[in-house]
Amino acid sequence: IENEKKSKEFKDYLIFEIEKIESINPNTDEYEKLLGLKKELSKKDKLQKAISQANGIFEFENYAQDALAVMDVKSDFFDNAMGELKNHFENANDLLSELDDTNIEQILDRISELSSLKKRFGSIQEALEYKEKQKNELLKYENIEFEKSKLQNSIQIANSNMLKLADSISSKRKNIANKFTTLCNEYLGLLKLENIKFDIKKIDISKSGSDFINVTLSNTDIKNLSSGELNRTKLAFLVTKSEFITTSGVLILDEVDANLSGVESQSVAKVLQKLSKMYQIFSISHQPQLSSFANQHFLIKKQDKKSKVFLLTKEQRINEIARMISGDKIEQEAIEFAKKAIEQS
Repeated sequence: IENEKKSKEFKDYLIFEIEKIESINPNTDEYEKLLGLKKELSKKDKLQKAISQANGIFEFENYAQDALAVMDVKSDFFDNAMGELKNHFENANDLLSELDDTNIEQILDRISELSSLKKRFGSIQEALEYKEKQKNELLKYENIEFEKSKLQNSIQIANSNMLKLADSISSKRKNIANKFTTLCNEYLGLLKLENIKFDIKKIDISKSGSDFINVTLSNTDIKNLSSGELNRTKLAFLVTKSEFITTSGVLILDEVDANLSGVESQSVAKVLQKLSKMYQIFSISHQPQLSSFANQHFLIKKQDKKSKVFLLTKEQRINEIARMISGDKIEQEAIEFAKKAIEQS
């Protein structure tokens, strides 16, 4: 559309450029030939005078042949030389006759026109190539209405297909919403959270489709949840999704159980244990509940100003979980709790 608006201005420019070269109508080797002709014209008078003066030699040709005969010298070489000289003189006279018919002013004007093209484009060949390029460009602008119509039709088809896909996605969302909500609420219950509600509204199409999904947790907008609530809600979404789509991958969770009570932390651990069937999970935690559910327990600590990772044995693991419970002074009750927590996980 923008090109169409500019097309008249561009078309006028392209036509001007093409007509300028076509008005000169150059040939690729014409310039060099004209320069050669100009050189011949510059020595025309000298050539004419020289040939006129030299023509007298032929008046003495017979005398020279008679002299050679008296000397008993064969005249073949002389005859050949005179024959060749006559040929050169005839060619020169033909050239002079041609030059007489040549308009020197026209030649100079033509050279000037071709020089202007060479100065602008570098060579006559490049000027001709430029003309063809501008012709092709002009053809595009002349076909712009057709191209625009074709593109608009393509956009219309693509838009129609997009809307159909958006409607299909919307329909699938609505069909699965109840089942997804029910399952998600089961996991939210395990995570000690209230029920969630998905309210699907029709909106103008975006890269997510034609739906806006408002999510509320016990009538609280998801944007207003605490960080702990939000983390557990995301975890519920993830594990619910795994019920519908078989996926695998790696999850790295940084203190997903932060700011949670012991009961809430244990609920997160149980959900992660379920999710670990589909994902390799790395979880950083300072809570004994999540640590006791892990298949492997790594301790990260500073040594010699470097962070080092240690895979704990069963005994070391019990001691570390006990330390999380009671602090650096590990009590027997904490050790017993750690053993029981690991066994129950």
